[in-house]
Amino acid sequence: MHEALCAVDSTKTETKTNINSLLQTVNLLYSYHLNYNFHVWQIEVCIAAVDGGHPTPLSSTVTVTLNIVDVNDSPPRFTQSSYTFGTYENQPRDTEIGRLVAVDADSPPHDRFIYSVVAEKPPIGAFVIGRRSGQLATARELDRELTRVHHILVAATDVASPQLSSTVNVTVFVADRNDNAPVVSFPRPGNDSVEVSNYVMTLI
Repeated sequence: MHEALCAVDSTKTETKTNINSLLQTVNLLYSYHLNYNFHVWQIEVCIAAVDGGHPTPLSSTVTVTLNIVDVNDSPPRFTQSSYTFGTYENQPRDTEIGRLVAVDADSPPHDRFIYSVVAEKPPIGAFVIGRRSGQLATARELDRELTRVHHILVAATDVASPQLSSTVNVTVFVADRNDNAPVVSFPRPGNDSVEVSNYVMTLI
C-alpha cells in the first residue's frame, strides 16, 4: 500500500503532524513555543503509521526524541528598575559607590554579559563600572559645590551573538564635607576703609 496515515500520541506532547504521501515523510508542527530556559530540554513524540489494508489495517509505531538546543534569546535584565546611591565629595578615585546586579535567563555559555556606563549627566566621566562585577566607583574626585546629583545610564550587554542588552538609570547624590575655609572679605589689603556718615575711618 502506498498510502499511510500518521498519528501522534497526544499524551506525550502537544504536536500536530502532516504527511507527504509521496516521500513517506512526517513533519512535526508544534502548537506552542519551545523554550530551553523553561527547562524543556527534551521531548518524546510517539508516531503511529497505519495502512489502508482490509479487513485489518496494519500499523507500526516509533518514538522520536527531540533534543532542544539553547540559543542566545534572552537579554540580561537588572534586578531593580532603577538604582539610587549616595557618597561624599572629595573621595579618592576608585571609591565604591554601590553594586548593580543583572541576570541572564539563558544557559551557559549564552548567559555571559558585561556592564558598561553608557551616558552621564553631567558628562564629565566621573564614574566607572566593573565589566563583570557591576561595581560602580568614582573615576575622579566629586565636588558637591559643582554637582550635587549625578545621573548615569548603565547597560548590561551579552557577550554572545546576537548582543542583546538592557539599561537602567542610576542616581548618585553627593553629600557635603567641610572642605571650604571661611574667607575674610573685609578688611583686606586695598580695601581697609569704611565710611561712617561724613567721616572716613581707616582701620589700623
